[in-house]
Amino acid sequence: MRVVILGILVYLALLIVAPVDVVTPQSLLPYVYLALCLLGFFCGCIMTRHSDEHFHSTTPVASGLSDEQLSKIHHMTTIAAMIGAILKTIDLFVIRGVSVAGAVLNNRNQMDTVGSNPVSIVCAVFLPACLLVPFTWQILRQRGIATKTQGIATHVLFIVPILASAAITGARSQIVIYALTYTLYAVYLGRVRIRAKIVFQLFVGMIVLLAITTAIFNNRLEAMHMSSLDSVYSSAYAFTLQPQEWVTHVMQSYRGIVSNTAFAILLASQYYLHGVFEFVYQIQNAPPNHIWGAASFNSYYKFAAYMMHWPTPDDLWNSVTVHRGIYTTFFGPVYSDFGWLGPIYMTGLGVLAQRTWENCRRGEIGAVPLYMYLIYVMFLFPVQNGIANNMGLYTLSAFGLFFLLVPRGSDRTYGFSSGVS
Repeated sequence: MRVVILGILVYLALLIVAPVDVVTPQSLLPYVYLALCLLGFFCGCIMTRHSDEHFHSTTPVASGLSDEQLSKIHHMTTIAAMIGAILKTIDLFVIRGVSVAGAVLNNRNQMDTVGSNPVSIVCAVFLPACLLVPFTWQILRQRGIATKTQGIATHVLFIVPILASAAITGARSQIVIYALTYTLYAVYLGRVRIRAKIVFQLFVGMIVLLAITTAIFNNRLEAMHMSSLDSVYSSAYAFTLQPQEWVTHVMQSYRGIVSNTAFAILLASQYYLHGVFEFVYQIQNAPPNHIWGAASFNSYYKFAAYMMHWPTPDDLWNSVTVHRGIYTTFFGPVYSDFGWLGPIYMTGLGVLAQRTWENCRRGEIGAVPLYMYLIYVMFLFPVQNGIANNMGLYTLSAFGLFFLLVPRGSDRTYGFSSGVS
């Protein structure tokens, strides 16, 4: 619950200081829907929550599992990650014909032209293991049984999805997801303590990430023969949020780092904040029909549709979407799926989040990756749907399977000394 509240407060703080103005009409009904969905989520957390016991971090992590068990878990996870990485490479360079030296826009068009295929489908199942490997490796390292070869292999596998999505196709969200999850693993395992030095390092890291993602976006603009000024006024993100005059004046009047910094801040503001106002626009203009899970459970529906010859997820999504390709908070796909029954779905998600968190507090290491990804999903409720987008359902499914397969070990408690539920 505190993760969600913190995400909302960060969103509101950025909205106050961001150099943007809302330019689309507003109405009360969409905000009522948002409030009901959040209320449903909080109810799911509260009714699942156990008594607030005292959890201590003095017991070593994974104390109930032997070195041999942990090594086997890491070994199997590494194999799964290798399968995912190899299939991703084959899908990109052999099946889709993507080129490392090719322009980002051409690579993205090539990806869309080929579409889904058996290799990409199997790859999507195994690729999330590349995000699991750093966690199992960090546990081995904490035990003192990790080898140098394991460390190198872990980070090579970890970086494959980042390079594939960011450097080749220009997608930026994968960088954020992987960097955040890796950091949360380190926090859970006690390798990172919240101190002034760490806060400064995280701040510097955020600036570096902003610079990298802005550079990637600039590369895409060059491929489309657009200027940064054109982008902040005419991009899809600018539909609801237009720049304030003073910031575009800075972009026009200065060159180099000043102009680039103004553009990076403006771009990040539009990207991060537009979802709520897109959702308002969606409620105001969406058709009355709903697609009953084809968005929120897109991966599962895609398989069922293939077997049963149902309409494709894209066909259904096109029938209800208002502004295609744009994030509409977490709740846009929820509304497209369930309409005003969405708060019931959110209650179930609250139950899942709370139970997963309490498993983490009891020291069940299998639940940790699942909850770390849920932190990303919950914190970004006002921004985008981390389950329906960015292969999120595949990731959650893989992490859920990891939780089911990993031995529970000791019932003794470890992990965070003071939690965030």
